[in-house]
Amino acid sequence: MISSVSTAIPSFIILILFLACFFSAPRIPILTNRLYILLLFATLVTAAMNILASYANRNFSVDRFIVTYIFNTLFFVALLVRSYLFFAYSASLVNLNHYNTRMFAWVFRLPMIITAVVAVTSFKTKALFRITDAGFEKGPFMYLLYMCLYFYLIVSVFAIIIHKKNFSGARDFWGAIAFNVFLASGSLYVSVFPTSLMIDTFCLMSVIVIFLCFENPDFRTEARTGLFNGNALHDYLQEMHYKKNILLLAFVIKNYQDIREIYGIPSMDTGIRLIGNYLKTSYPEITSFYFKEGRFILSADADTDADELCKSIAERFENSWDAKGVELYLNICFARMDPGTDLSSADLTLNALISAMNRAVKSDDGFVAVVGDKDITDYIKEISVKKILELTVEENLIEVFLQPIVETAHLRIVGAEALARIRDREGRFISPEDFIPIAEKNGCITTLGEQILDKTCKFIKENSLDSIGLSWINVNLSPIQFFVNDIAASYEEIIRRNGLDYNIIRLEITEESMVSHSLLLKQMESMTEKGFQFVLDDYGKGYSNLSRLHKCPFVNIKIDMELVWAYCNNPNLLLPSMISSFKSMGFTVTAEGIENREMADAMIALGCDYLQGYYFSKPLSMPDFTKAFAIFA
Repeated sequence: MISSVSTAIPSFIILILFLACFFSAPRIPILTNRLYILLLFATLVTAAMNILASYANRNFSVDRFIVTYIFNTLFFVALLVRSYLFFAYSASLVNLNHYNTRMFAWVFRLPMIITAVVAVTSFKTKALFRITDAGFEKGPFMYLLYMCLYFYLIVSVFAIIIHKKNFSGARDFWGAIAFNVFLASGSLYVSVFPTSLMIDTFCLMSVIVIFLCFENPDFRTEARTGLFNGNALHDYLQEMHYKKNILLLAFVIKNYQDIREIYGIPSMDTGIRLIGNYLKTSYPEITSFYFKEGRFILSADADTDADELCKSIAERFENSWDAKGVELYLNICFARMDPGTDLSSADLTLNALISAMNRAVKSDDGFVAVVGDKDITDYIKEISVKKILELTVEENLIEVFLQPIVETAHLRIVGAEALARIRDREGRFISPEDFIPIAEKNGCITTLGEQILDKTCKFIKENSLDSIGLSWINVNLSPIQFFVNDIAASYEEIIRRNGLDYNIIRLEITEESMVSHSLLLKQMESMTEKGFQFVLDDYGKGYSNLSRLHKCPFVNIKIDMELVWAYCNNPNLLLPSMISSFKSMGFTVTAEGIENREMADAMIALGCDYLQGYYFSKPLSMPDFTKAFAIFA
């Protein structure tokens, strides 16, 4: 009966090696890991019973009647348990929330239990199999075994396909399909060749596929620290948020990027490794994660004293870290999520914690940011804005508003700035401060910028700029958008398609774009050769200096409104000196944020060439802008 010993023994040995590998690496306490270890044991036991039952069947004698029955019964029971565990593993991969309910679990255990009972009672009933003088023979209800195996396979594949979106990528999805295909092949082989079963070999291939796609410890381990990584954290939170009985404590190295530059990458990497070793040795009972950029997240039992844990870690950071002869002095801040916090998903949990960490970084030393309703609300809002933004870009629903720019010589409109606007499902405007960072983060800022430029060009093409007093319109470029290699060709095509002159459009970039000065100059030179003109927006928010500005072909510098307001509230020499320097370098100057006549007069007195702000007009839709500033009715 069953498979030959020659095929089962190698499978048995390989499974032992997989068990050794599994226990030699750290594992996060999640359902998939627990099921995998059970699956390895079940496969190992099945292989062992396969060898023993095969031997007993091939060497059957009357005096070994009971032993032969026992080995065959144990083999069938182990086979059924293994089949169920493969199904359970598939269900855990697609995060079936209802799988965690007892009713769901017991419903899907019933086929295994019923068939196992039939196998155990076959000693009396001869239903599944029987042992005769001739040896092993199938019973009339052997089909129950095949039905059970195929039931779990069909349900597994169905769940994987229906919940495909729950996989993190195509590799995981096809990996799940692959190991079930191997199982189906083994079951089919059993049905066609019942006297020479190879199911153990097929199951071994399934176990290997699971390891390669899901259970390889390298997938969930951060190389430098040896702690669990961001992928492991997400998987862990995906399961833990159901229980709500854990304390999550995070600490962040303040000014991580700056410190990394000061100490150097090798020394900082050594420091990160030392911190990881400290956490593993000092808090072995706590599950620790390294979530990139100097952020560590600890998961502890609900009864853990969070304040005491913070104090203990903070005391260690009062001393230096010896990174290969370099003494690292690191300041940290804390954020925590208390047990019982009601969060609906791993993504919400993680992003709420990240939001709290960001608040902690901006706060004074000793402050511990606790995840609150605002963090949760902010993330839910971000997800909503992201969906609206993606739909807006996909259907080209972006609206362009124009805000006038006034020359100081005659206080008349000469230009305008094109500003992006999107609406929510109720038709309300979403602040650019909410959707622009999301657009930059998810990569749709490039398409968004091209749509804004195209609609601005169509407005210019369909309207006489002279009739509304405009000589040019400024269009914003985000730093992310500006560093796209083919931005010059894309924008040139849009200008040419609309039949416009390049000098009608001025491109505004912020000081953030000047971080990589050499790349900035290269991109600007490429675009100015085609006829584009550049304006530096929000000067005063970043870290640019006059020396670097002098090398850039800007035609205009826009002073950030914060500097303008600060001067108008408390006049000083900084802004006058700045404006004088700009003008001596050949730049024209625009003052932003003008809200009343007094501010306008103050900026005119300082020598600004242009003014922009609510005193002249708030941003208007293109039709309203045309009506408001048309010279001819």
